[in-house]
Amino acid sequence: MTGTARSLAAAAALSLVALTAPASDTSSGAKPPARKADAAKSSDAPVVFTNDDLAARYGPAPAHKPAPAPAAAAEATPPEPAPQGKNVEAPPAEVVAQREFLVAELERLRRREMSLRNPLLPREPPTDAEAAREEGLDNAERLAVVQAQIRTTAEQLAAIDARWGTIGRANPHAGRP
Repeated sequence: MTGTARSLAAAAALSLVALTAPASDTSSGAKPPARKADAAKSSDAPVVFTNDDLAARYGPAPAHKPAPAPAAAAEATPPEPAPQGKNVEAPPAEVVAQREFLVAELERLRRREMSLRNPLLPREPPTDAEAAREEGLDNAERLAVVQAQIRTTAEQLAAIDARWGTIGRANPHAGRP
C-alpha cells in the first residue's frame, strides 16, 4: 500500500468514527447545553396537534356554508327540437341531395386547406376546374382561394339548414359540419 492510499484510508476511518461517535464524546470534554426543541426533535414520537390546539392557536373554525347552485346552469334551457309531425313540409329530394353534396364538398375543401397549410400531409388533389383556375398561383394564393371556397360553401349550407332545418342528421342539436 502506498503512502497516499494509507492516508486516504486513515482519513476515511477517522470520518467514519466521527460520524458514528455519540454526541457526548467531544474532544473538549464539555457537553453542549441541551435545549427543549432539540429534545423534541430527537424524540421518536410524532408531534400531534388536536382540534383544541388549533382552535386555541388560530381561533374557532368558520361555519361551513354550502356553495350556491350555479346560476347559468339553472337558467339554461335546451334548444327546441325541429318541428315534427304531419304538418311539417318535407324537403324535396333535390334539396337533400344538394345538402349532402355541400357537406361532402366542405369536408374535401377543409382537407385541401389542411394539406396546403401543412406540407407534411398528403395533398388533396384539386378538381379540374380548380387546377385550371389555380395554375400559376403560389401556395399562399391557393390557400386564399380555398378559404374563399370554404366560406362560400359554408354559407350555402347554412342557407339550406336555415330554410329546411336539420336534413339528414340523426341528432338535430348537433353542431354544423
